[in-house]
Amino acid sequence: MKLHDDVMSDLLTVYLADDVSAETRTLVETHAAENSVFAERLAAARALSLHAAAVPGPPEDAELKSLKHTRQVLFLRTMFLAWAVLFMLLPLLFTFDNGSVQFVIWGRYPALVSSFWSLAAASWVAWYVMRRQVRQSGL
Repeated sequence: MKLHDDVMSDLLTVYLADDVSAETRTLVETHAAENSVFAERLAAARALSLHAAAVPGPPEDAELKSLKHTRQVLFLRTMFLAWAVLFMLLPLLFTFDNGSVQFVIWGRYPALVSSFWSLAAASWVAWYVMRRQVRQSGL
């Protein structure tokens, strides 16, 4: 029985995947023995499939590294939020002295108040940037 090259090319894919019956395997190998052009294609396809199988996949600990990185990002986001709230409210600390409210830092140290609020602003910006990164990743 004479088969067309198109049919044998279709069978070649299944043959290389090792998903054929014994009769089909014999048919492909017989055709390769009779047709030198097809035999060259078969040899080239085998070499290519062996090369593709030799390509390494992702490292085994890729998921663990990804999990550690995600935990680190979420921890840093939480820390930036805590620092932002702390530095924003720290200048507003007050005490009750003699029936009146006395600010501990607000009126006495204006440079310290501006430093704290600058740190609070930077922390809010960092928190917002990290929040956007986490939201884009779907967490």
